[in-house]
Amino acid sequence: PKRAIEDIVVTAQKPEQSLQDVPISVSALGRSQIQDAAIVEAQELMQYTPNVKYAQAASFLPTINIRGFGSPPLGRNLEPSVGLSIDDVFYGRSTFIADAIFDIDRVEVLRGPQGTLFGKNTIAGVLNFTTAQPDFDNQGFVALARGSLSETRVEGALGMGLIDQLLAARV
Repeated sequence: PKRAIEDIVVTAQKPEQSLQDVPISVSALGRSQIQDAAIVEAQELMQYTPNVKYAQAASFLPTINIRGFGSPPLGRNLEPSVGLSIDDVFYGRSTFIADAIFDIDRVEVLRGPQGTLFGKNTIAGVLNFTTAQPDFDNQGFVALARGSLSETRVEGALGMGLIDQLLAARV
C-alpha cells in the first residue's frame, strides 16, 4: 500500500493553509495528538515543541521562552517577547497561559518575530491556540483527568446545529 503524508492545516499566517506552504518555523499539535498524550495543562505541551521552555516560579506566573528568548512575567515595563493568541485574540502577557486549556483543536508554536500578524514586539514567537469550532452534527464529550498538585479535572463540551446549515453552537 502507498503511504500518504497527512496534510497538516495551520493558521500561522492567519488564513488556513498547509504546513508545507508556511515559510516560517512552526510546530503544530492537533486535537488527536493532544488527546492521545492526555495533555491537560499548557506546560505539558512544551514537551512536544522543540526550543520552547515553560517555567513557573514561586510567584505562580509562568515564563515562556522560545529559542532562549523570553520576558519576565512581572516586568510590567517590558513588552513580552513571546506572544499568546487564543482564537485570534492576542493576549499581551503569557500569564494567561496558566489558566487551564480545554476543548483545544490545535496549538501552533510560531518561532521568530511575529509582530506583523500577532501583536507588537513578539520577537521570540507566538503560542497560537485554536479551540474547537461548532459543528452541525450533535456531538459531545466528557473527560476526566488528573492534573498537577493532585487536582481532578472534568472537561466536557456539547456541539449542536441550531438552524440547519446556518447556525451552530458549542458549549
